[in-house]
Amino acid sequence: MVKNFMMSYLNRTLIGLRFITIFICLDSIGQERGSYIDNRDGKKYQTITIGGQTWFAENIAFETKKGSWIYKKNIENLKIFGRLYNWEAACEVCPIGWKLPSLEAYKTLLKNITVKDSTQYYDFLIEGGKSGFDIKLAGWYAGRKYGQLNEHSDFWTSTIYQPFSGATKNAYRFSIYKVDKLVYWNSDYNYYGFSVRCIKN
Repeated sequence: MVKNFMMSYLNRTLIGLRFITIFICLDSIGQERGSYIDNRDGKKYQTITIGGQTWFAENIAFETKKGSWIYKKNIENLKIFGRLYNWEAACEVCPIGWKLPSLEAYKTLLKNITVKDSTQYYDFLIEGGKSGFDIKLAGWYAGRKYGQLNEHSDFWTSTIYQPFSGATKNAYRFSIYKVDKLVYWNSDYNYYGFSVRCIKN
């Protein structure tokens, strides 16, 4: 009887361990960490593959001839948060084989992250989150003014917003906000300075 009880207990334990192993594997499906060295300046970036998309897991920091800024010109901010770019520079800053993501690419990223509630996207995408996307809240630059470091991040997309023919063309940004833990998108002035994440072609 004792032997039967022990065998039953061991079987339940093994089943439990197999379940845990399967759960861990399922949790990591579609996610693969890597790295990429930008030959233009030798900087190494961490990368993350999520659901078939391969992204920089860091903000790009490549210095363009014009249209890019370091938050408050502090070199320590460059090391942590990368550079801020206007839209024109953002369209050209990614290295060969990579590009500025479209708004649809960001929407696909969200679809590839399974959450119970949309407010959980923040915790998954932020630095240390389960997705590995590791967003650092880099703030923004607008008209000689910097703002919201460690509170807010905007990422340029390649998608244009033009409500009607002849209207000013602006670009969409993908945004994440610490205060309300929202992830959203909107169009904005192309001369603003936002962060850039590159996606593999």
